[in-house]
Amino acid sequence: MYTSLVQITLSSKEVVTFGPWKRKAAKVFAHALKQGVVFRRHIDTGDMETTEEIPVNNFSLAYEAVLPVLIERIDRNGESVPFTEVWRDDLEPRDYDALEAAVYQLKEAAKASADKSA
Repeated sequence: MYTSLVQITLSSKEVVTFGPWKRKAAKVFAHALKQGVVFRRHIDTGDMETTEEIPVNNFSLAYEAVLPVLIERIDRNGESVPFTEVWRDDLEPRDYDALEAAVYQLKEAAKASADKSA
């Protein structure tokens, strides 16, 4: 079974604890990633084309959407603070990049674990 705990310390000294990548995270990530995606159907044959066009901005939106699902705790000076859009939007760019990297790490670890158990 896949269990992973990731903690990162931000430049503000806040410690962010992430929970494991589970179905809800995968669902939220995929939903944001697939916003506006269309499948093309050939007008004469009705066959679906295999090309899937994902708007570039959706990748950023997917990471942003999954953060509140994965972040279990934010500690500031020993006190827990809630995840809010204001908190996220006030992060230094390098701290937000670290959060995205943690999400990617969790996503890839879950995928690797699933591949091993298959």
